[in-house]
Amino acid sequence: MNKFVAIVLSAAIVSPAFAEESGYETKPAVYRDAKNAGYNKSDVHKYWDGEKAEKFEAKSSCVSSNFDIPQEYMNPELMALGDSLYNGVQSLRINWWLSEWSVPSYVAIAMGLIDEKNGDRTGKRMFYGPQYPSHDASPSLTISYGLNLEALQWSDLTGAAREQGEHLYDMAFRKMPPNKRAFVDNLAVSGFNTSDLYAWKAKDYKTASKISLAQLRKGRFAALADAFFYSNAYYVLNPTKSKCIDQLSALDQVKLRKPKRLIVNIGSNNGLYLMSFMAKSVDTKVCLSGGLDRQEGRTRCRARTIREFLGARYQADIKYLFDELSKVDGLEYVFFNGIGLPSQPANLEYRSGEYRSALFGNSSLTAMQVEEGDKLARAANRYASSLGKEYSSRSQGPKFVFIDVASTLARYDYKGCLRRLSVEICKATRTFEVKRSEFGLPAGPVLMFDNRPQLPFGQFGYVTGTSFSNKLRQGGLFSFDNMHLSSVGYELMANAVINEVKKPENGGEEFTYHGPSCKRTGNEVGACRNLLVRPGWSFADATRREFNFLRVGGEANSNRRAFVRFVANLVGAFD
Repeated sequence: MNKFVAIVLSAAIVSPAFAEESGYETKPAVYRDAKNAGYNKSDVHKYWDGEKAEKFEAKSSCVSSNFDIPQEYMNPELMALGDSLYNGVQSLRINWWLSEWSVPSYVAIAMGLIDEKNGDRTGKRMFYGPQYPSHDASPSLTISYGLNLEALQWSDLTGAAREQGEHLYDMAFRKMPPNKRAFVDNLAVSGFNTSDLYAWKAKDYKTASKISLAQLRKGRFAALADAFFYSNAYYVLNPTKSKCIDQLSALDQVKLRKPKRLIVNIGSNNGLYLMSFMAKSVDTKVCLSGGLDRQEGRTRCRARTIREFLGARYQADIKYLFDELSKVDGLEYVFFNGIGLPSQPANLEYRSGEYRSALFGNSSLTAMQVEEGDKLARAANRYASSLGKEYSSRSQGPKFVFIDVASTLARYDYKGCLRRLSVEICKATRTFEVKRSEFGLPAGPVLMFDNRPQLPFGQFGYVTGTSFSNKLRQGGLFSFDNMHLSSVGYELMANAVINEVKKPENGGEEFTYHGPSCKRTGNEVGACRNLLVRPGWSFADATRREFNFLRVGGEANSNRRAFVRFVANLVGAFD
């Protein structure tokens, strides 16, 4: 698994005058559900200045992966490659707001590449993530793609499958991003493994998307995982459906556009999710010989077992990736995240000598099997770190900076600590503490976040703002799928990256570091976390604060997760 200074927006409200001044086509809207949520139009923040790119037309033949593109897309200061953890996924879904608060967006804000004023991103922008359909909509009108564990409906799964099929089809084949940009800078896709960065072109995902969507739109819920992956990949790689960009892989786009800096987070889908989410051993078979993952002689998944996928396949792909990146003109720095350990995500709970999947209750691994997976992940990290040093020592090419995500997560590995030490020691050394005053709460014990599955107090009820902090009994660093990070968790990952990017030896002296606009001093971890859960701040940002799963199910259902397990089993390894 693969989270800092969330340069979250200022608490100052948005005036209509500023909205007009910044070029917005409309003033901040009064959302339909604002009254119920306790917000008003002054709380609405904007994430786009209304500017639209000119239609992209290749200046020459685009039968190859190297063709002329408009200068506005060339030599960006920052690009990103990655999987769900850079895509911004939480609770098995992505939407416009989660994309805007992905780790690469955090990093771009810290570098001053995304301007903020009065809580709005309507100033200059030099870094663009995918603008998912319903961009800038209120929470109740925001379309989420995937399996939203925070808003599961307890009836009519067939109808839900058809509805998701329509949404995914619209995104992949009908909808254009509001800004009309042909390329995005954050090329991270939920489900990407190391081979996906180069093995498939955008057109391959388009073909597979049509096939899987045909099944999903017939109400076959089991097709949701495939339909989400392929449709999301196509939208990220080719948002304007250009025939020229259809010819490009994610890596091709980096080579074509020649950024100055590249941040990369990849490898979790080489088996780590299967171990941590589905409780599969390292000898589990991973790649099928046929099906949607094979097209025109190319395959996305080229390994027999997790052991090979996270071992020899991972190493071969990373070697190829570093080889290709070392040839990119103008690329000066590559910040490469290592992978977390299978034992670190919240989903694997240690009980009586074995690790049991919290979501898949009948699946478990022995402590020895999990340790074997951890050793495999550590070996992958050592290889990537060593390879980066080797390439950095060359006279030409970018500097490769390895970022040890596993060590970052280890600082908050409460559940791992409990295997060796007492509860008191683990609380003191392996939790993320938040003073109640930061949430505007009465004096009392500090709130503690850790890497266990989220467990709330209380029963059915609306959970947002300070009520979330009151209901959190354990966990909080991971979202409801127990695998993808929460808002606070992603802030931690982003800070690890920011701390490397801003170092003078990594070119950081070129930027005036933009600390969190929501705190007067300091850039400590979690400086802005209170704004992610405090009511009355930004209505659009309530997308992350609502925690709809609790409104639907309450504590008993959240504890048992029986319905979640049933649905998750239908779609398989949904990462």
